[in-house]
Amino acid sequence: MTTTTCRLSGGRAVVRDNQERDMKILYTHPTRETGQRDCVAFVDVELNDDIRLYGLRLVRQADGRHLLYAPQAGHRRTATFSKPLAEQLTALALEAFEAVRHDQR
Repeated sequence: MTTTTCRLSGGRAVVRDNQERDMKILYTHPTRETGQRDCVAFVDVELNDDIRLYGLRLVRQADGRHLLYAPQAGHRRTATFSKPLAEQLTALALEAFEAVRHDQR
């Protein structure tokens, strides 16, 4: 099992797991959508020093949970994530989103 810690570093959310891998939210752009199952923010993520993903969508579900989706090319997703990675990325994106929303108040 992987242990994970999240922290904000210089305005960026960073997650470090026991594999010594840093994932960072590079940019968070909240949207003005407020309904159920709406995209609440777009985020750019650095998975490690070699991989960055841009334009991921943080979507609020009808039950209040949030899920992070990779961008699409046509009707196909450009990436998918394992459940543990998806959970880590979603938690990181949600933390960054809340920090940006708090700063905008």
